[in-house]
Amino acid sequence: AAPAAAAASPPPPAAPAGPPPRLEAARSALAVLLPLVVAMIVFALLNSTFLRYGNLTLILNTLAFVGIVAVGQTLLIGAGEFDLSVGAVAALSSYVAAALVVREGLPLPLAIVAALLIGAAFGSFNGLVTTRLGVPSFIVTIGTLYIGRGLTDTISHGVSIYPLPSALTDLGQQRIASISLAVFALLLLVVAGELTLRRTRFGRRLLATGGNADAARVIGVDTDRTKVQAFMLVGVLAAVAGLFQIASLGTGDPAVGTGWELTTVAAVVIGGTSLFGGAATVAGTLVGVVTLQVISNGIVSAGLATNWQTVAIGALMVVLVAIDLLRRKAFGRR
Repeated sequence: AAPAAAAASPPPPAAPAGPPPRLEAARSALAVLLPLVVAMIVFALLNSTFLRYGNLTLILNTLAFVGIVAVGQTLLIGAGEFDLSVGAVAALSSYVAAALVVREGLPLPLAIVAALLIGAAFGSFNGLVTTRLGVPSFIVTIGTLYIGRGLTDTISHGVSIYPLPSALTDLGQQRIASISLAVFALLLLVVAGELTLRRTRFGRRLLATGGNADAARVIGVDTDRTKVQAFMLVGVLAAVAGLFQIASLGTGDPAVGTGWELTTVAAVVIGGTSLFGGAATVAGTLVGVVTLQVISNGIVSAGLATNWQTVAIGALMVVLVAIDLLRRKAFGRR
């Protein structure tokens, strides 16, 4: 018989260790913050008034509406889906609320509830068609984008509604240190969203669903229900953002939410959330929203053509998605 030492098989080679978790987190934070820091330095050098308090508060007040929607979009993308109908939902729900109050004489609280129900209904429809029928959310939400815009145009005939009740306009135009209430609402939602992802069962279900839906089902996660709930949350937050915007404008505008579809997705990706699901950060999304608005504001204040906004944002998205893919490949090799 061969000696025991000879019979024993050699130990397998150790797998290459990845970077420590703290180092990986620091790298991710740097990747999110670096574009914002670079943009602020560049535009401050191009325009001496860029960093003045008045301009900074203008940036915050302008980004609040998109930011509110982007919080919900972050959770949904973390679950592996996304919603391109958010702008249309914001327009339809806010316009219906304005029409119910001004034209029909309905009490403002009931009109607000109606707007939130419209957002929830669109979100539920998007979620159910995506999960039950297996239609990709990209297709479903493009369809509901057209439905929402078409219904808004049919109801409004392109005409804005004004004046809105003072209780609503006061909410939208009130300022604390020149900062609108929508900004404070956004900050509360960011904290709530981050806690949801990190500290709640629902948040863990979202990330498990986006990371590996099959494995999540094996451990008992109802992935379809989780996605539907995330879609509904996005719809409700789109309605909330639409209400804040018409309150700020002082008029029920059928053009509310134009362009929010891609802006919210861009903010989420720039903020470090993986477009492929399974990893999300609401705090990062806030940085992403600020980065987008800094770029937009800085390009205008520097006297550059506004078309460069789109070029800069598109290039930034491509770079960050490529970095995310490379990071995933490196993790897979490890």
